[in-house]
Amino acid sequence: MRLHCAIYQVDHDAHWTTSSAEYQWLVGDLAAHPGGVKLAFFHFPLRSDDSTEPDDAYLDATAGSTGTIEQLLKSGGVQLVFNGHAHDYQRNVAPPFGVVSYVTGGGGGSASSIGGHGCESTDAYAVGWSYSKGTGNSCGAATPPASDAHVYHFLLVTVSGNTVTVRPTDSTGTVFDPYSYNLSPDTTAPTAPTGLTAKLSGTSNILAWTAATDNVQLGAYDVYRDGVYLATVPPASLGYKDTTAGGTVHTYYIAARDLAGNITTSGAAKG
Repeated sequence: MRLHCAIYQVDHDAHWTTSSAEYQWLVGDLAAHPGGVKLAFFHFPLRSDDSTEPDDAYLDATAGSTGTIEQLLKSGGVQLVFNGHAHDYQRNVAPPFGVVSYVTGGGGGSASSIGGHGCESTDAYAVGWSYSKGTGNSCGAATPPASDAHVYHFLLVTVSGNTVTVRPTDSTGTVFDPYSYNLSPDTTAPTAPTGLTAKLSGTSNILAWTAATDNVQLGAYDVYRDGVYLATVPPASLGYKDTTAGGTVHTYYIAARDLAGNITTSGAAKG
């Protein structure tokens, strides 16, 4: 979690406590629309690797937290969230207690740098620009952009039945990081990840596993250490580096999770 902006707390305290009028309106609105594809749009980002405009810790959910906007959205059936504020592009997979989120702040103002304080494990794809260094930066599967023209962008979001397709397009007209979500009802869990290994390397543990499959669409892998949730990585990732292992042996397992929230866990590995 990054350091918070003061305006995040002001916004939360004024509008998003569980007793606030806005929060209670959202509770009622979600309950009044129980089915279908649900998308949410608001300004401050749930997850952001921009060190000057970081995660809004007052809105996003963490393991064991209660009363957050993200938890309310998830429990109300919202599947994707779109945020601004940070002037870059970022796509994050959902942790087990949250929702898929996008930062799409590339439409105005100077582009922002990302990853200065590190990249979050949930990062699937993110790009930013540093004017002081004259270079691009990236997180997840992205490569650093060659100019800020590849950070300025808009999103085309298309809904067709239960499928939502997001096509980011930069200011040169180039489509990058297109992604489709099959949000069809699904009660079948993924297959289990197999072949989990854990190798101690200095003070870190290096995990690797073989991919799971799902009948609809795999959403993410969740990493557990000694029975406690540790991190989430995108479905294309088949490994994780636990830099907080402290140079000691731990027991790990991986949960494959589909977009509907069904899970299947791997066998355990020590490292």
